[in-house]
Amino acid sequence: HLKKEGLEKEQEQLRKEFVSRKEEAKNLEKEIEPLSATQTLLAGQKARALELKAAHEKITQEINKLNNEIAANKSKIADMQKKIGKIRELGSDSACPVCTRPLLEQYDSVLSSLNGEITAIYQKNIDEITATLNAKSQEREKLQKELESAEQTASETDKLIGVLASKSKDLAKAKERFSDVQSRGLSNKAALMELGAVSYDEAAHKKT
Repeated sequence: HLKKEGLEKEQEQLRKEFVSRKEEAKNLEKEIEPLSATQTLLAGQKARALELKAAHEKITQEINKLNNEIAANKSKIADMQKKIGKIRELGSDSACPVCTRPLLEQYDSVLSSLNGEITAIYQKNIDEITATLNAKSQEREKLQKELESAEQTASETDKLIGVLASKSKDLAKAKERFSDVQSRGLSNKAALMELGAVSYDEAAHKKT
């Protein structure tokens, strides 16, 4: 009778633990439901960040090329200005920069032509390239902000996956505990069935 009483008390405790462990596992399963979708989301976010990074690198290369073009045009202007300075220094006796003969009456027209070349070709190129450069710089700044935002979002998603993955481990342990309680409960139930309908006869106990 005492053994049965002990088993019944244990069975009652096991029932409570069974419900508790089952609820624990159920709650954890619900919490980690978004894991798969979140992993898919992260893959998309990382791909987007890589696209933005590639676009940022490409536009940076374009900006560097434009800066080099501006520098080349400025160098040509500097060379042209040196020629003009030399012609002015020597006056009308200066040699023609093309045919090397003395300029004489062509002096003014050659100076005008060289100055016109600076304005019409090189400075015009610089102005056009600068306009393109400004637009590209603004585009790069926008891409930079988008890239930083995308990387931050991916980082936060990655952290969330870490939390959910940790909960997955907790779920595995919770299922083990649930399985253990279930096994102990079945064992306890079998032991009770073996004892059958045991009753306590107090009068018979006192006689013995």
